Amino acid sequence: MLHLAPDIVVWLLYGLSIISVFYRFRYWPLLLALTFALAFYVQRISISAAIISTALLGLATVAKHLPSRYQFFIQSLVIFSALALALHFIPGFNNLLVLDQVITGPDSAPFTMYLNLDKPLVFFLLFSLMPNMLSTEKTLTLSLTKKFILLCSFASLFILALTMQLVKQEWSFPDWWWLFAINNVLFTCVAEEAFFRGYLQNRLKTLISNPTFSMPFSIAVSSILFGLAHFSGGINFMIVATLAGIVYGLSYHWSGRLSIAIATHFAFNICHLIFFTYPLAR
Repeated sequence: MLHLAPDIVVWLLYGLSIISVFYRFRYWPLLLALTFALAFYVQRISISAAIISTALLGLATVAKHLPSRYQFFIQSLVIFSALALALHFIPGFNNLLVLDQVITGPDSAPFTMYLNLDKPLVFFLLFSLMPNMLSTEKTLTLSLTKKFILLCSFASLFILALTMQLVKQEWSFPDWWWLFAINNVLFTCVAEEAFFRGYLQNRLKTLISNPTFSMPFSIAVSSILFGLAHFSGGINFMIVATLAGIVYGLSYHWSGRLSIAIATHFAFNICHLIFFTYPLAR
């Protein structure tokens, strides 16, 4: 691990940059700039990718201050760029391979994991575009009924995955669990929840003025798209992912906190790793 020390510092700074946004630390852009400066120094990002990233962040920041006739174009450009980053389509990012074809148990399929530079950038783009996705106006208090619904729905996802034979029960606690946990919560769940719940669910909600219909519509559509994004796992995996998206969407809607959706998403993933075959059954 010693030879990876400079690389690890890159993602340590990256993680601190993400956390600082949630705590409304006003100098988070400085932390992000230091992250990418070090990433460039250790050859994890090219100069062209760094310039593109900076330009996109600048566009996302100024978009809300532009006349409405320009906002749609700029926002569309930023969103398409965010998708390209999440799908690793933009060249110049040399993501760090940390797990290569590891096996969590005898019934688990091989698993490969990278520490990504491109996908987490989606969070910063969307936050710059829509800062109110991290609104703290609503209370964190959930009624017992809502907690019960979320808990039952959470458990039902695993029952469904078992029924569909996507996974099998298999206890595993690999020695790299901590690396998985840090990567998953900060660099995967944050980016995905920022896009599907923080941005998309909020945008879809504004399309229908009646709140009775806008809430289920926004959660349903964003969850379906979340499921489609998991197409590589097959149709059954997409169904489970869609239903998981509904659980994450409800947790965000009822709490008003993106951090709750992220925590719910991460809890599902870590339970998947520990108690079932991961990522899928052989």
